[in-house]
Amino acid sequence: MHPSTDQALNSVAWSVIVAFKMPAGLALLSANQGGVFGAFQVLWIVTMAVWLYQVTVLSGRFEDHGRVFDVIGKGDVRLHTYLPAVHPRLGLDAAVVSAFPTED
Repeated sequence: MHPSTDQALNSVAWSVIVAFKMPAGLALLSANQGGVFGAFQVLWIVTMAVWLYQVTVLSGRFEDHGRVFDVIGKGDVRLHTYLPAVHPRLGLDAAVVSAFPTED
C-alpha cells in the first residue's frame, strides 16, 4: 500500500474509535468491508469491459465500433480513450450500440 493510504486509514480508524467510541473490531471490519466493496466494483467494471469487447469481436461489429468513434471524433483517436474515461456509461453505450446489429 502507498504510505498515504496507511496514514489515511490510521487517521480514520483513530477518529472513529476515539471520537465516536466505536469498538476497534467493528472499525476493522468496516474498513475490510469497504475495501472489498471497492474492489468488487473495479473488478465488475473490468469484467464487463472484457465481456463487451468479446461480444463486439464475436459479433463482427468491432470495426463498426471503431468507425463510430472515428465519425464522432472526426478522426481524432484520443476520443477512443477520452469518451469512456469521462463518461463510462456513454462509452459502454456506444460499444453496445455498435455490437448489436439493427435493422436498416
